[in-house]
Amino acid sequence: MSYTTAAMPSRARGLFRSAAFAVAALLAPPALAGETGAPPQLPPPPPPPVSPSQPPAPPPKAAPATTSAQSTGAPTRVMPASSSSSSSSSSVSSTDGGRVEGEIDTRWALAGMIGFATDYLDFGMGLRGGKTLDNHLYLGGSMLYHFVGGGGYYGGSASVFYIGPEAGYDFDLKPVVLRVYGGLGPAFFNYSACAGNVCASGSDTRFVVWPGVSVLWSIPDSAWFIGGDVRFVSVPGGPSVGFFFTGGMHF
Repeated sequence: MSYTTAAMPSRARGLFRSAAFAVAALLAPPALAGETGAPPQLPPPPPPPVSPSQPPAPPPKAAPATTSAQSTGAPTRVMPASSSSSSSSSSVSSTDGGRVEGEIDTRWALAGMIGFATDYLDFGMGLRGGKTLDNHLYLGGSMLYHFVGGGGYYGGSASVFYIGPEAGYDFDLKPVVLRVYGGLGPAFFNYSACAGNVCASGSDTRFVVWPGVSVLWSIPDSAWFIGGDVRFVSVPGGPSVGFFFTGGMHF
């Protein structure tokens, strides 16, 4: 009896331990995958980053809005140009052969000259060329050839050719240009004279000056110009007064 009584509590304790282990097994968390040998469940990888060399796609363009006039097919009314555009067009249209109103034409000029002079020089013709600077100073030159008639300083027929530089100043009088100038250079005289049956000829070179005045008018919408010239030439027996018509072009 003593053995049975002592064994009962130990069996009870064994059953109690078994029940405790069973309850603990039910209440314990599930074992980790590493402990059970199963492969771990990893989260999905993040998306790859966008490369900086590849710009983002532009947003889609919106369709242009149609006005009521376009949608209905009505004619579109054109507004007149502003005053600034009209003023600029008027300034362009005011050019006359490259010369703007109120400004001196600074292009190169070449002109012919034809006329006559007093003191036996008679009929003459020649050329003139030059350029007016921005400060209205004119620089150029001219050459003239005169067919001298009978009589005169040498008592026979003669011809005179003179050439040299010129300098002057242009005054813009709108619409003409008044040029006051002076020139200097050599003059070559060729002459012949006869007395009865005896004739003589020869040549002479003199230094002459020729101050003068020119009036020039530019033909509208062209590079051409016309005008007149009056000059005094210090020839022997002079001075001679010459009157010439001139005409030429700018380039």
